Amino acid sequence: NIIQGKALWVTTPETWQRMPTDTSDTLGVPKEAIVEEWRDLEYRSFNQRYNVWPAPTNADGGAVMLGCKGSENVARITLTAGLQAGGKGYLFRLSVLSNPPVTPIPNTFTLEYAGEASEPFDGVEIWAFKNFTVVPTTTAASSKAHSTWNLVTVTFMPVNDVPHGGHVRILAPAEFQIPTECSVELFTHPDNVFNYTGWGPTDLEYAEFLPGDVPCEGDDTDSSRARILFTLNDKRLKSGVLYVLRMMIRNPETTSPYPEIWTISSYSTLDPVDLLDQAIVEGFTINSVAKAFAFLKPASYNAHVKQRIDFNLSFPDKIDIGDAIELVAPITFMFSEPGNDECPQYLFLQGAIRRTVPKCGANMMWFEFEEETIPAGDVIRFMVQVQNPADTPVVNLFQLRHILPGRVRRSSRMIEGYDIIPELFNASVTKAAMLPLGQCRFDVPLAAINPCHAVGSHGALLLHFTPTRAAQLVQVRADVAGDPHIFFEA
Repeated sequence: NIIQGKALWVTTPETWQRMPTDTSDTLGVPKEAIVEEWRDLEYRSFNQRYNVWPAPTNADGGAVMLGCKGSENVARITLTAGLQAGGKGYLFRLSVLSNPPVTPIPNTFTLEYAGEASEPFDGVEIWAFKNFTVVPTTTAASSKAHSTWNLVTVTFMPVNDVPHGGHVRILAPAEFQIPTECSVELFTHPDNVFNYTGWGPTDLEYAEFLPGDVPCEGDDTDSSRARILFTLNDKRLKSGVLYVLRMMIRNPETTSPYPEIWTISSYSTLDPVDLLDQAIVEGFTINSVAKAFAFLKPASYNAHVKQRIDFNLSFPDKIDIGDAIELVAPITFMFSEPGNDECPQYLFLQGAIRRTVPKCGANMMWFEFEEETIPAGDVIRFMVQVQNPADTPVVNLFQLRHILPGRVRRSSRMIEGYDIIPELFNASVTKAAMLPLGQCRFDVPLAAINPCHAVGSHGALLLHFTPTRAAQLVQVRADVAGDPHIFFEA
């Protein structure tokens, strides 16, 4: 529809704005100054508020709309002659078949008419989540006998605030399963730049989520849907903030070579009709699960210890020349020494890997097969040195992968790692200047002025350390070249 006139009045959050269609200046009118006649216009539809110009029955001439044809993102509008130059302005309304799934970059429109073209002008922001990604921990399929639980990481940035009392809905592809009593971990992404100066409790409502702050609800029977509720402790989401959400999902039992669509939606209430933002994204492929993947109990759980670990693995498909096997430890575990791609203390124990020597880098170990193949179901066993990290990783999972040429993942499997006993921070031991008993030996009743250093004498130690977690017991053990200190009389 095309409208001509001196001015149109449209509402904004703060004022009624006068949009000129001629050379008049734009004028903002405060809400309190709106006359009743203007207020009535707020409740009329577009066609009720404005007359189409010129009306087809007008006898005084002017442009008449003949048609409009759309092709993808281009609309071609046909008019008869009659548009007037010389400062006249025109408004038109154009129906859009569908909005894009996300706000395009760049988000600009252009208008061309009679050999003239406008400068690009900004379009509207689409109510769709930004930076929406879905990243799996494992892509292995489940089976009747073995469920593959996948820690999925979802990142998203709302365009609209999700108020307290609203919710976010996650819809995975149909074959995935989210338990009825699901749980999520929600936190702000480290890339956010916050100005913490002057922050108060209201800022923590959208920036800090403690365990239990955000309930998760699945369907009454396991399905691919879940609702993240913002109904406790005044929690909410803020527009423009990048969030990370982690949740456990059971992978499908069927493999899929193509990624399927995941959907995230936000609502201002618990009613699923009060939609705010929505976005879709391709997920990830699902491959076969490896037949076996395990390791024997390590000799030590202490931080930074280097030890040999015995791995056992098997695959459902033949490993041909050109294929590869990858073993990925949790981040901060180490298979290699700095600057060296050899695998320390590697020892082949069982299976068809006889001529292929593995390589290691950081937390990854891999075999590239150039001279031999491995039959399907063959049991492979080897030992290799692994250095424990300083503390248990947040995602503590070992992964096994069979990789085809072109980096296609044929099969994989994921197993839990082991917890690390972290080192005490700033630990030190020094001789104390004073003795609790006041003398170096029982049979020498002389008061000691300085610390006692002789063999067999009493001594006092000062232990300094900073614990990394709460504890109820501290154990101290000391020796010199295998000869222990005696604490019986401590």
